[in-house]
Amino acid sequence: MENKNTKYNLSIQQINKSNALAYNKKYVASNIDTSFGILDNAYKETGIKYAKLKMAVESGKCTSDNCDYEHKQLQILESAPQKSLDFIQKLLDQLSVTADQYYDVTNDYSFLVAHCIMTNRPGFSKTEGYNVSLKLLEDGSQEIVFEGGILDKKLIINNNTLKALIDSGSDLVAETPDINSDMLKLLVDSGVLNSESSDQEGNLTPDATVAEEFILKNPDGSFDYEIIDIGMGKGRNVLRFDMDKIERKVKPFVNAEVSGLMQQEQ
Repeated sequence: MENKNTKYNLSIQQINKSNALAYNKKYVASNIDTSFGILDNAYKETGIKYAKLKMAVESGKCTSDNCDYEHKQLQILESAPQKSLDFIQKLLDQLSVTADQYYDVTNDYSFLVAHCIMTNRPGFSKTEGYNVSLKLLEDGSQEIVFEGGILDKKLIINNNTLKALIDSGSDLVAETPDINSDMLKLLVDSGVLNSESSDQEGNLTPDATVAEEFILKNPDGSFDYEIIDIGMGKGRNVLRFDMDKIERKVKPFVNAEVSGLMQQEQ
């Protein structure tokens, strides 16, 4: 399954970044349907249902003792619209990770497909066989269902479950950190770079330099340079660094950072 996730995630990313569909004259001339009508379809029968429940309560013709069931269903219907809006917003926030440049392509590809459907990406419309629907359940919870296209099975997400996951600090999609940026910050934390090589947020400044203790020196105490041939009989003097010393200094910090990342991934 992992290979399938990687395959589809990479393919979808390439499609989203390319102009292949824009260059397809047949596709550009066609009329694609992206009007899933999530809210309209979910609430098209609620008006009639609400009226029947209200009439039953007012006329005293309830099917439950003290109209308990009817009152509960009326409360569910009254709170449903705002609950739907909150649900959709939370879901979009979670799915937006799939658009991040560091998105891990081993994630379940159905979440990337869901994001493409929700954001009306070309190739993920009703015309291409995709669909998304919102369902109001009897217990008061709601669920969104994604289906069709390359999805081999329906992706169903319940609003109460999603909220519980978010409140507990979990996410639908694993967010991958900017490893390159983190590793550069380690150079500052480990002391390989001069203290003034970073700003207040810990980011490297354009004039960042290696600390003097890691620069090789000649017997007379002057800096040791290596001449790099740049062509046309010219050369450039480049400082030589003690790579063994740098490695010994940085390695414990790198190991600790990698260990932390692995624990988060687990």
